Amino acid sequence: MMTLEYGIVADITQEDDTIQILHVDLNGSVEKAINYKDIYGRIEIGQKVYLNTTAVRLKLGSGGFHFVLWHDAMHVGGIHDSGHIIRLPYTPWQFGCLSVEEDDSAYHSAFTRECTLDDMPVIICELHSMLAPAAAVLKYIGFDTLAYIMTDRACLPIAFSDTVKELRHKGLLDYTITVGNAFGGDYEAVNLYTALITAHSIAGVDAAIVAIGPGIIGTGTMYGFSTLEQGHYIDDVNALRGRAIFMPRISFADPRSRHIGISHHSLTALSLTAHTQAEVYMPILPKEQMRIVISQIESSNLFNRHRWRFRDGNCIGAIMDRYGLHVTTMGRSYNDDPAFFKAAGALKNI
Repeated sequence: MMTLEYGIVADITQEDDTIQILHVDLNGSVEKAINYKDIYGRIEIGQKVYLNTTAVRLKLGSGGFHFVLWHDAMHVGGIHDSGHIIRLPYTPWQFGCLSVEEDDSAYHSAFTRECTLDDMPVIICELHSMLAPAAAVLKYIGFDTLAYIMTDRACLPIAFSDTVKELRHKGLLDYTITVGNAFGGDYEAVNLYTALITAHSIAGVDAAIVAIGPGIIGTGTMYGFSTLEQGHYIDDVNALRGRAIFMPRISFADPRSRHIGISHHSLTALSLTAHTQAEVYMPILPKEQMRIVISQIESSNLFNRHRWRFRDGNCIGAIMDRYGLHVTTMGRSYNDDPAFFKAAGALKNI
């Protein structure tokens, strides 16, 4: 059930071309809200706004923000006014965008013939917090141009991601492609296949990173999490003759046992939904931690299913420092949970 509330904009604390961070007075309680300018236009202090407050009221997070649903000076934004592909279809918030595949697109012809990725490396990540360290390592080792492909399994507007903005500003990310109901990338694509083709044949990048946006759904069950389809991503990359490189989710600081060592999310995707092989880059960890992850790989019968690459990932701290990246995952920094970040460091040897 959706929770709706209205209030008055008391302050605008942050603004760029895509979003505004607002302080909204809700009957005496001043709370944070996000306005997506591409959809709702710009909002001024003193305006009345209607907010979707569902996630915060349910204590689910969404960054601790409410979201503008309507305001009293509503006007039509100009970004998504062309094209015939609908995002958020059959909801009151549906809008059109121009996808790379459709007839009116300048890139339509790229999708009228068989395409391959010509062995382009594609890094497949589970969490959005993997994006920055992975991009930093790839740039560090000499990949000149990178694309981030954001799927629609979590956050849908790419404008929500401060990480993407920082990576673009620092030259660590060159293009963004949004897939399915995700939106706001440099290119909009209907599915992952065409997003991968866009990265290779239109953007012309050296490598791509596929990951969800901020946020992830997990239920504590074997199959009930939003990134189970990582296995399908492996198959998609291989079907297009790319190089599927899987970055496992590893932790020895997570309080949940199912995420200790290699997360059950990664193990399940590799064993259940992937039907072709990936290169899995694993960092070399302290002896007891290595014993745990080796046992997990063996008990899941994954050694023969995929190509495992055990590499030194200790470089990641210095690489993130080099680019001034201060990344956290689930609130934990590199010093709190080094194994998580060393998975990106292992990519130094791809």
